[in-house]
Amino acid sequence: MIQEISVITHSTAIGKLFDETHVCGVFESDVIIYKILEFFSVSSADAVVITRDSVPVGILTLKDLVRALHNCDHTGLPVKEFMTSPVTLFDASLKISEVLDQMQECSFKKI
Repeated sequence: MIQEISVITHSTAIGKLFDETHVCGVFESDVIIYKILEFFSVSSADAVVITRDSVPVGILTLKDLVRALHNCDHTGLPVKEFMTSPVTLFDASLKISEVLDQMQECSFKKI
């Protein structure tokens, strides 16, 4: 996260909220859950982007992964069985206020 939280306003670009070291894993939709579990265990990430042919198609959060493993061992299944889809991407240059407006229009609860 950025160092100076006091300088964030509604006109701050969302890309400024994270520095270059922010970890975001990217995995293809056919990768097995175990590989993502390994990634979460060695990183500080709490979500990964799921792609198909390098195009973002979903997201899997640590919370989603815990749910997938709660009642049964699904570590051998592909991530596409558990990801949240579709995924909407926001350009890093958009202002926080613009993203909030788009979230409200689309009824997003999380970003």
